[in-house]
Amino acid sequence: MKTAIVSTTKYTSGGESDRLRTSFVCDMLQKAKTAGITMLVLDGSLPELHKQLKSAGGNHVIASPPLEMGPGRRLIFHHALEHLYVSQGEADGVIIWTEEKPGLMRYIKQLSEPIINGGYDAVIPARLEENWGTYPPWQAESEWEYNRYYGEVTGRIGYDPALGPVAFRAGVLRKLLYWNPAKHGVSDTYLNHWLPLLIADKRVLSLPIDIPYPAAQRAVEEKNKEVFLAKRIWQRNTYIKAYKILAELPKLA
Repeated sequence: MKTAIVSTTKYTSGGESDRLRTSFVCDMLQKAKTAGITMLVLDGSLPELHKQLKSAGGNHVIASPPLEMGPGRRLIFHHALEHLYVSQGEADGVIIWTEEKPGLMRYIKQLSEPIINGGYDAVIPARLEENWGTYPPWQAESEWEYNRYYGEVTGRIGYDPALGPVAFRAGVLRKLLYWNPAKHGVSDTYLNHWLPLLIADKRVLSLPIDIPYPAAQRAVEEKNKEVFLAKRIWQRNTYIKAYKILAELPKLA
């Protein structure tokens, strides 16, 4: 059973944060290539930054049509399913969603193993306690709140969905991919958060990993605190509304 990593990127300002994030994804693409793992990226960035990503990932970096978050993530998941089932001829596989998190790359095998040999359908990595102090304080505070509320309404205590990455069993992801969030009043955005809540609790594992926040990223974000605070407020409202709705829906896998 093979593993594919997927992400979407859209760096359109060309500022310091965009350039740093581009470098992170290039590093991840290169590490994936070295490890013999396919990483697919759907990218809608400025031409200069798209060129850098293409240089690192070649044909695995796909130019994105103008899509919002949910449709973009759905499309890259589709590309990964096609890669595993059609190009590779696999009967099943593991698909790992992640944002720009180069520190995740050393845990790809550990995230895949519970799905390949442990009977799980999704694995959500969780930060160690000491990792939280490496984050900008406002980010750590807001993400801690997301996780607390997630545990309160879903019963999944100790999970860290706010970190972002999720490993899915490909066959289960294929079953859930075209579930319609809007039909249930859920924002068509963070599918990596929503879809695990449609999977039976006993088949979703929380896996602790050591993944501190990159110091360079923290420095950039602390210089632009107001911009990132506004994003946190929007995320908070989106997550909390969705978690409450999703916790009450029947499991589909």
